[in-house]
Amino acid sequence: MHFEKSKKILAMLKGANHILINVHRNPDLDSVGSALAFKYILAKLGKKVTIIGPHPVEPAFLFLPGASTIQTVDFHTFDFKPHDLFLILDSASAQIVTSDPKLPLPSLPLLVIDHHKGNNIEANTKLVKEDASATAEIIYYLLQDWKMKITKDLATILFSAICHDTVFFKYTENDNETFLIISDLIKLGADKNTVLFHIYNNLSFEFMKHVAFVLAKMKQENGFVWTALSHDEYKKMGCPVGLREYVSDHFIQSIKGSQFGVVMIEEEPGKLCIGLRSKTGLDISIFAKKLGGGGHLYRAGATVYGKDFEKVIALIRNTYCKYEKAFEGRPRGPAGL
Repeated sequence: MHFEKSKKILAMLKGANHILINVHRNPDLDSVGSALAFKYILAKLGKKVTIIGPHPVEPAFLFLPGASTIQTVDFHTFDFKPHDLFLILDSASAQIVTSDPKLPLPSLPLLVIDHHKGNNIEANTKLVKEDASATAEIIYYLLQDWKMKITKDLATILFSAICHDTVFFKYTENDNETFLIISDLIKLGADKNTVLFHIYNNLSFEFMKHVAFVLAKMKQENGFVWTALSHDEYKKMGCPVGLREYVSDHFIQSIKGSQFGVVMIEEEPGKLCIGLRSKTGLDISIFAKKLGGGGHLYRAGATVYGKDFEKVIALIRNTYCKYEKAFEGRPRGPAGL
């Protein structure tokens, strides 16, 4: 058995009838894929399943079986009464689930499965594996513990979730485990080429022009780079879904001489969504926590309300200076950096 709680989790799932599953705010493919994987599993157990989230799923993710059934809801008005279990995946706090820092989770039995550091959700049952590169890896191990067959569709769903959360293995928490899982999923029929096409090779011309605009606004500090869009600029673009994540994952940490990068987009008036990416092993989650967010060593994020770009950068700058002073002279990052 990979997890001592595997039997307890399965019993909890079998004991429920109508299970609610979340996709978190601004859902990435690990969130979407993990939810769809569990929907697939629970359907085999004869359970009724509803997947909800506070923000729409990116159109690029709709190639996955069942993705079009995910409902975008307002957590303030959604009717939770018909459900007897809330399965919370890939979310370290209530705010990540609901997108509202003041809104508590519903009074339902809660089952949490996650891979983020500092998960603070109080639940009836909770499984957190911080050294997993994606929540989908935990689901893979649960399926092994439960001796459940992984079909071709399920393999593709799990494969896509892990690939996207690691940016095709750019950020892995445990190389050995991740690559062994990926190898097995490909043997089981995961369609690598379809995932690559829909996620990385199918971007619109207009989207790439938006990426170029964000990059053109980039500024360089001593040790890091940053770029920011006001709400007016973002709205003028048509509020493209996934823009912050794409720039964060593929460009912002790539500048020679910098240790990390920051992308900020005011997606709603007064609501600043922030992506942070490291490349030398500097723990970027420290900066995210200072901003009320969280994440991993190389990849983290936060949402800040009522603060402007310069105030956020000032806080990051000060935090970075303290970090550098504390770790001065210590080796960090890949060899040669």
